[in-house]
Amino acid sequence: MTYTIIIDGLFESDKVDEAKRFWNDVVWPSGVHDSYLYAAILKGLCRSGKLHDACDFLYELVDCGVTLCVVNYNIVINGACTLGWKREAYQILGEMRKNGLEPDSVTWRILDKLHGNVEKQFCEDLTCNQQFSHLS
Repeated sequence: MTYTIIIDGLFESDKVDEAKRFWNDVVWPSGVHDSYLYAAILKGLCRSGKLHDACDFLYELVDCGVTLCVVNYNIVINGACTLGWKREAYQILGEMRKNGLEPDSVTWRILDKLHGNVEKQFCEDLTCNQQFSHLS
């Protein structure tokens, strides 16, 4: 938990290189890390505009045998979508599935946003709710 706070603080202070060094020199060798810490690093890299670094980090973890969760992948997929990188977003989705994880509703909402369908879906849901409101 303490490492997560430090990593968050470094990224919030735009000290990306220090955060990476802290991970490499202190956190990884300690063996004390979890999905929350991975999420903090991935989020920090994506918010800093370093999506390629976030992808590299994600794939390095997988290569080292770390079990990631859907949230970790969603962070990077969201980073790709924020930049409008459709191909990369779907490549990350493919990697997630290849590693035995299925997309959740958040994953689909992120990808839907990439295609600009969120407002359309909201309107369709609203219309549907209005059509059946008399039944309740």
